Amino acid sequence: MEIDLIPLAQLPSRYGIARSNLYNRLKDLKIESVKQGRKAFVTADGLRLLDGLHAHLESGGTTNVSRSQTFLEGLWNEVFS
Repeated sequence: MEIDLIPLAQLPSRYGIARSNLYNRLKDLKIESVKQGRKAFVTADGLRLLDGLHAHLESGGTTNVSRSQTFLEGLWNEVFS
């Protein structure tokens, strides 16, 4: 089974955010990057999580754990169920 890998370098422009913000989002979602040589990637499942979080943030949501824990858990369960 082949896993789709998306380069981390492409994601800041995808979401219109700084690289440091991307790494914060990866941390908030507990996504670990996949390293191949000097490049880092996220899996297709990780990308779906990031897309969901981005949509949540664009609609006024937050990554503040006390306010968004339910949302983040639901997003995680949706992607991995």
